[in-house]
Amino acid sequence: MDQQTEISFDANKVDQYALLSIIQRLGHSVKSINSKSVRAQLRIEGMHCNSCVSNICGAVLDLPGAINI
Repeated sequence: MDQQTEISFDANKVDQYALLSIIQRLGHSVKSINSKSVRAQLRIEGMHCNSCVSNICGAVLDLPGAINI
């Protein structure tokens, strides 16, 4: 796993800090690599399997304004 993801979001409904927070609450260290007002590229530590990916995708996409991960 490359431990990196790109998330598209509606900046009027959610900001990158909410995205980082939800991933941290799942137990992963995360840092912003490149962020714009509607897209964030993140490095996520500890994402070792498809279950981790699925948990992160589900949690992020539950946020209002999250469009794609």
